[in-house]
Formats: sequence, C-alpha cells, structure tokens
Amino acid sequence: MSSGLVTWFLFLSTLSSLCKTKRNTALITMVRKKRDGYNSEDGRTSKWCWSYLPVGVLGMIMGRLSPVDQIRFRAVCKDWRRASSSSQPSPRLPWLMTHDWVWSESGDIASSNKFHMPFHRHTHTSMHELDGQNWDDIHGASVCASKYGWLLLQKSKNGFVYNPFTREMLKLPKIDIAFNRITFSSVPTSTDCLFFAIESSKKSSRYKIKICICSLGAQKWTTKNFNGIGKVAEDVVYNNGIFYCVFSGGVLGTYNVALQDWKVLTGMAPITDVLFWHRAQMVDADGELLLVGSTNILHIFKFDRLQMTWVRINSLENHMLFLGCTSFAIAVSGGTSNLAGRVYFHSNVGTKFHCFRDHTSQRCFELYPWDTPHSLEKLWVEPPQF
Repeated sequence: MSSGLVTWFLFLSTLSSLCKTKRNTALITMVRKKRDGYNSEDGRTSKWCWSYLPVGVLGMIMGRLSPVDQIRFRAVCKDWRRASSSSQPSPRLPWLMTHDWVWSESGDIASSNKFHMPFHRHTHTSMHELDGQNWDDIHGASVCASKYGWLLLQKSKNGFVYNPFTREMLKLPKIDIAFNRITFSSVPTSTDCLFFAIESSKKSSRYKIKICICSLGAQKWTTKNFNGIGKVAEDVVYNNGIFYCVFSGGVLGTYNVALQDWKVLTGMAPITDVLFWHRAQMVDADGELLLVGSTNILHIFKFDRLQMTWVRINSLENHMLFLGCTSFAIAVSGGTSNLAGRVYFHSNVGTKFHCFRDHTSQRCFELYPWDTPHSLEKLWVEPPQF
C-alpha cells in the first residue's frame, strides 16, 4: 500500500474515532469544511491541501504510526512536524542498534543495521550497499564513537564517519598513532566539527601523550606531543571547546582546542582502592562530568570542579545513564521519573540495567527486551530529528 493511501486510511479511521464523541463535533465540522475546500471568509471553495489538517487530527495519526514512519511523517512539512512534537514520547531515549558488515546480493559490501526502539517495542532493519568500496578497507571496521546519529568507525589506520539513517559516509585521513580513544565534537558535516584521538602508554611516563586533531576535508591529522603520565586513556568526552580525557585510576586531563593546551586536573592517586573490571566510562550529564566504574557493583563519581577531584555519589538525581562506546545521560521527569537512577548497559545476550537505588542489576524487558547476539556490535544511537 502506498504511503498516501496509508495516510488517507489513518485519516479516515481517526475521524471515525473522533466522531464517537460529541465534544469533537466542532473539530469534525472544521475538518469537513477544509476537506471540501470551504473558505469561512467568503464562502467559496479552494483546493484541498494536506497541510490543512487540524493539529489534533495530525497528532492522532502520528500516534498510530511506527517510529520510522513517524520520522517520515515529520519530514513532510512544517505543519506536520509541529503537530508531531506533542506526540513524541518523553524522554527521547537512545535507540539500541546492532551493526554488522555483510555481502549484498549484488556482490557489494553492505552495512546491516537493526534499530530497536524503546516505548514502541519496534525494530527497524536496514541494509545499505556501499557501492565501489573496498571490502578490505571496510570489513572489520569497529564503531569507536556514536553521536548525533553518526558513527565513527576505524580499521587500523583507516577511519570514516557513517550515518546509518541518511547513508552518508565520509572518509578521514589515515591516522599514524595507536590511539586509545577517538571521538568527535559535533555533527560531522558541520564546519566546527573536530575529530580527536589520544594515545597514552601505561609502560612509563617517558612515553609521550600523543593527541591528534583533524577536521573533515583535512589532508592529514595534526599531532601534538605532551608529557606522559604512565596511564592509559580510557574515555573521552567533549564539552564547550574542551576534550576531557580520563585515564586508568580516574586521572583526568583536558585538551583546550582554542589554546591547544593540555592539562592534568587531578592527582595521580587512584580514586578507589578497588580495581575496576572494565575501562572506566565518562558521561556528560547536562554539563556535569560523571565517571562510572564496575566491579560486582557500579561505582559512580562526579567531578568537583572546585576541588579538582572525583567525588563518589549515591544518587543520579533525575538522570538515567546509557553506557557504551559513547555514553549518554538522559534527564527524566513526570511520568518517566521512575526511570531515574537506572544505568543501562550491553551484555552478551541483551540489555541490562543497574538500579542505583538498591544496587541490583537485571535484564531489561521493559524498554529494550530484544536478544542481541554477542557476534554483533551493540551501541546506543541518538534517533534522527527532522
């Protein structure tokens, strides 16, 4: 069935449901007049236009569409996009995405993606053939960062950014350092986007910290060397012109883009006597830096900018966290305030969440109930906006 017929069917069914209540009589009369081309000012008829649909009707139609069709709905025109704003679930949670490289039927390398959408319990599958791309350059490339709906992938020295929604792919210059972490600052197609990579060795402080910066379209990365600290960089977060880099033990350093300056903000002593089982993950929670480390429980710290140290916290207040190659913090309120204090993360079989209130972890069957094979890359991706 064509998209026009689907929309017309939904329109008629929505009108039918509205007609069942007397309070919607005035609304239905207005719709019928607009449908028939009636002009209230001069009584004459005019050509029917889909944008004349009342906001209330558009919102009801929007509510009956799948998330992917909702995205297309919002892209039709300004009126439809305005009507859809009240129908979006709150908060706007990231989608769970799985990714793999496969051969297409035509013999080209293809990106196989599945998007799992919370609230709707809906899965959208897409296959994108990358015409003319070399299998050896693409296959095996791993997702290193996910922001603004874009993925940053790297295979050895070859890197590129890829948007699984618009299917854009943009290549980066070859990189010459064995980086620990790599990320980007903003939407890759924007003029102010910077790509950032850091290499640091735990062998000795004699090994320099190497920081590489480049912008889209640059011919090569710019590399700067700074004094080493004998620790491995475990995560990077960008905020307001500064790349924050956390190292093993919780040591925090910053690279100021404008000043091209590197500083270590904290002391060298570990923030806890317990060794984390995995790399520490840093999250920007509305301007506040949070650090998450895991043992048999989660340890969460907030950076105190006055004391220049990490402080253990016992509450996430109104935030929920999503840990991955890039981690997200989402503020919740109202009907979804019960989700505050949850920390979502990937496991071998599916999504789990840790409840910060009682320090228990369990499989998530409410928002992300899907089984996700261990062989596929799993990441959080911000849903597109139009």
